[in-house]
Amino acid sequence: MVTVTLKLNEEKLKNMGRTVDEMLEPIRESMKSYDVEEVEQGVFRKTGRDGLVVLDCTLDYMDDHPEYMDYLDDWLLDIDGEVEDCKAELISYNKEHGRS
Repeated sequence: MVTVTLKLNEEKLKNMGRTVDEMLEPIRESMKSYDVEEVEQGVFRKTGRDGLVVLDCTLDYMDDHPEYMDYLDDWLLDIDGEVEDCKAELISYNKEHGRS
């Protein structure tokens, strides 16, 4: 089972006049065609061989909208209990490749 958890900073969003649901909607839309289940707000889960699609959809969106990272408190990937901090990894990757 593969799970991606996105925790957005509600205070920052409130100051911007946005809500968590508004920010999650584009990611929800991109995952619909892959039958990804949102088990709770911002927690997306997929089982089976194509489970990593939950990470692919999120990465694609973050790549197209890098400002999204400013509002994320946590972005975690859990594959069968092995948890990775995607936010920290992407920040590190971007720095290493001159993208920050």
